[in-house]
Amino acid sequence: TLKIGEYSPVEILLADGQRMERQVQFAKGAPENPLSEAELHDKAMSLIGPVLGATQGSELLACVESLEAVSDLRELTRLLILSRTGQGDA
Repeated sequence: TLKIGEYSPVEILLADGQRMERQVQFAKGAPENPLSEAELHDKAMSLIGPVLGATQGSELLACVESLEAVSDLRELTRLLILSRTGQGDA
């Protein structure tokens, strides 16, 4: 039985009979194995884009990434609202 946080190994049997096995100690995205900035951006867009559209999603991420410089949070809240036309430009 695996403990919480343990991952079982993955084994692949190739057509030529060769076996390959890999086990990760920490899942991608865990504090011990964090996502890169590019991976985090891509993951966020994969979740935000289908809802808000690519353009609005990109604007939202840019706003969040520069949140310290935002002088009026209405800009952020505007970007969190679906446009009247539906799902943006997704």
